[in-house]
Amino acid sequence: MIFEEIKENRLQASSVKEVMQKHHVLFVHGFALGFHPVQNSLLNKNVSAGDKLRLILSMNPTLSASSLKPNDNGLNLWSPLGVVLSDGSINAAFSNDGATKAESLTTRASASQPVPIEDAILRRGVGYGITGAQYNEFSISNPKVGALYISVDYQNKERLRKLVSDISDLVAVSEQLKIPIFIIYEGRLYRKKEGDIAFSDIQSLLNLSLVDEELNSNNWSEIQINEVVNLSTSLPSRRREEIAEDLLGKHIFNLQQLEKKLPFINYVMAYNQGRETAFVLMAGQSRFEEWVLKQPRFNKINIQDEFLQQVLPDSDNLRLIGRFFIGDMENTYIYVEGVVYRFSVNHADGSMYLDELRVQDYTRGGINVGFAKDKITQGISSVSEYISAVKQRIDDVRNSDMLTETKEDLIKRLKFYLYGMIEQTRLCDYLLQDIDLEDLGELQALLGKRMKDDGSIQLDEKSLL
Repeated sequence: MIFEEIKENRLQASSVKEVMQKHHVLFVHGFALGFHPVQNSLLNKNVSAGDKLRLILSMNPTLSASSLKPNDNGLNLWSPLGVVLSDGSINAAFSNDGATKAESLTTRASASQPVPIEDAILRRGVGYGITGAQYNEFSISNPKVGALYISVDYQNKERLRKLVSDISDLVAVSEQLKIPIFIIYEGRLYRKKEGDIAFSDIQSLLNLSLVDEELNSNNWSEIQINEVVNLSTSLPSRRREEIAEDLLGKHIFNLQQLEKKLPFINYVMAYNQGRETAFVLMAGQSRFEEWVLKQPRFNKINIQDEFLQQVLPDSDNLRLIGRFFIGDMENTYIYVEGVVYRFSVNHADGSMYLDELRVQDYTRGGINVGFAKDKITQGISSVSEYISAVKQRIDDVRNSDMLTETKEDLIKRLKFYLYGMIEQTRLCDYLLQDIDLEDLGELQALLGKRMKDDGSIQLDEKSLL
């Protein structure tokens, strides 16, 4: 499918507020919970519901949304949890699932043909679109959040029972940021007449067989459209900056989805891949153990990670000898009684594993430079030979008939990879001679701006726009 960037259509009445009042509909953005739309999202799989809310409030991303009217049900919602919008600009409308995908914080793209806003609302679900769902889709920039919503329609009850931790997380964040929570039932919004909706209220509604009787009691009141359009949950600018900074310090963004827009992701990764390769190659040689034994020892009981505590051999003679961030993968190398173990944590999905280092995996000619794969053909048995092989590969690529843009990008990745190898040999007191490196100042400047002290990639809000 060919995805085209959605641009704001100023020929349509594109204000969310105006469309809500004209057609008496709600606009809601649902959170992906319990599943992950990998190709359509910039976020990693393990991003919490609370952090998704914090992201919307702090960075104001362009969102996908759907409309809801009285007497609708859970099938007309993409997700049972999300936010109710009070305003924003409608850039595109689809009468069914438009399968829009985020290309940056502020742009979405779709392979589907947009329709007039009115058609998307009145002919919702016609053809059931790509997924067979009965909801429509809108791309909305500069969204204004009015409240959180939780749908207790019977079609969503079972799903919500599996999302208890997500609901609890959202309730906690809403209390912290003073964001109201409303209930959606049969296309209508409800609030408690007294006090805020608590986690216990949501649990009670999920356990009721006759939800409508409870919501029509004296404890609840329906919220009308003219109230929704006047809701505002905007945060002070300083608070938004603090939340954005905190989120950017986590591994919430899918780097592979961003690599084409942000080439520096591949360059920082290539540098660390070069460092790790040099480290592993040195681990297979006798001088390496001399260096290892100079490193501080620590006891297994000092390890905070519960998984690592369980899987590492018992010893009071452990040495932490290396740590490398390859994108979202953090590889930590631990020396235990003559054996080197690699402890890997994937911060994108939370998975982790421990294995014994296999030097031969790094001597077969394959080479990862960022998210791309390349190959060096020269025989390798030492770090110096590998460095020579990478330098030769740079010359070969430079003299190849590749497309200019592809060639320049690969050469740059290989230079960062080579620089990483050289730096790691110096860190391990292993380099016997200085090696000249092209464009050293440029490489150092990019790493200084785009790599954190721990080696992970430094994103900023401006680059994500």
